[in-house]
Amino acid sequence: MVKKEKVNVMVLGAGGQLGKTYADISDRFDWAEFVFLNRSQADVTVPSSIALAIDQYQPQFIINCAAYTAVDKAENDVPACVAANTDACQNILKAINGKDIKIIHFSSDYVYHTYQGLPLQENDETKPQGQYAIAKLAGEKILMADPSPTLIFRVSWLVSPFAPNFVTTMMKLGHERSELNVVNDQYGAPTYTYDLAAMTMSIIHKSIHGEISDELWNDVYNYACEGVVTWYDIAKLVMQQGNIECKVNPIPSSQYPTPAKRPHWSVMSKHKIKHAFGVDIPHWRESIIDCVEKVLKQNKI
Repeated sequence: MVKKEKVNVMVLGAGGQLGKTYADISDRFDWAEFVFLNRSQADVTVPSSIALAIDQYQPQFIINCAAYTAVDKAENDVPACVAANTDACQNILKAINGKDIKIIHFSSDYVYHTYQGLPLQENDETKPQGQYAIAKLAGEKILMADPSPTLIFRVSWLVSPFAPNFVTTMMKLGHERSELNVVNDQYGAPTYTYDLAAMTMSIIHKSIHGEISDELWNDVYNYACEGVVTWYDIAKLVMQQGNIECKVNPIPSSQYPTPAKRPHWSVMSKHKIKHAFGVDIPHWRESIIDCVEKVLKQNKI
């Protein structure tokens, strides 16, 4: 019996919460050979660094988890934000240089910043506000202008057991304080890194087995948990599930000003991704509960 070769998958930004999630679930996929590279091993802001990594490991798929995600800091740190979220996309494309490599890249609900009272669709108008959102949309445009097969996933409110993110921060602060004020007028849904990583690996598997058309690449797809929720709702569930005795008070965004303006409406339609790839998307409660349980098992909060 001929042993089937494994598909080579390179994960960039392996030191972040999404990169760590891919590493944690990698043993589920015996058909894939992973290489995980953090910034010191492959810096997406340095063209020669990325080119060297691609030449060395010869990936068939690149999952780009590297990004500048400090939304507020980005307002006064524009060059670094642009380097990681915009220029990095061009650097990756140049490093591929015509090789047969497919790219999976992650963008943000921040690129929309519109409200029509309906779930946001991928072809809705984009009105990025703030340096982070502008840089993420510019990166999308660079990738979409190139013929290299690329999937871009616009995700919202990324959470995981790997700090820092909203869930881990709420758990930490909940143990330190008796009360917390949390915004209740921003609507959307969390994206759980374990759901996101499993979904993208499913797409890679379907792609290598010819179960999905290559025509589905070079496109943008929304992804987040099912349901509509506010940060306040998530915080309440985190405290409940974590058995944390901390009162959570709902407040309007006006009482919690931030350097970068947050979208009021981040509810995204997932019809396109469901229809294209046949993915099942968990409800936000299910994913938040699993996230909290994983944090408790780590015993780091």
